[in-house]
Amino acid sequence: MKLKYASKNKGLTLIEALIWFAIFAAVVAGIFALYSSSRNANNAATVNKELSTIFSQTEQLFASEDTKDLTDNKVALQLGIFPKSLKVSTDGTTISNVFGGKVTLTGQTPSGFTVIYTNVPTGEVCSNIIRAQKAVGWDTADTGTTVSYNSTYSINKVATACGDNGKKAISLTFVRLNANA
Repeated sequence: MKLKYASKNKGLTLIEALIWFAIFAAVVAGIFALYSSSRNANNAATVNKELSTIFSQTEQLFASEDTKDLTDNKVALQLGIFPKSLKVSTDGTTISNVFGGKVTLTGQTPSGFTVIYTNVPTGEVCSNIIRAQKAVGWDTADTGTTVSYNSTYSINKVATACGDNGKKAISLTFVRLNANA
């Protein structure tokens, strides 16, 4: 037998709609967090490859030369020191990194050189970069707090130098002292 008075309520109630919205918001938040973490890890890996390339190219090109002539990015660019993943301005003087900051390479007599990366995120990204560069051959990394790659190196110094996640961006300075010594 068919009821004469069929229910007129069709669709979701307010509570059901709120539950679906909460589930959707949680999924979106999870995806965003995963994407952000993945992007940070990918950017740190890119910077590590770039720094390793800059280090090895500079060491190779200046194996028996004084790096004092390495005065600006344009000279380094002409010598092919910078990897292709770095963005170059049209005039060839400004090199930009994946974080939107600048990359600067300068030589120090007799055979040392310094690379500065600006606008690097603090915390995990910074510490991943500094820890990975230990194996490359740099003498120090500096954010305002110096981390020496020698017997005094410690993960605590890296944590202090990089600070907490989410703070303002910092500059990372990597120094190679007297490569030919």
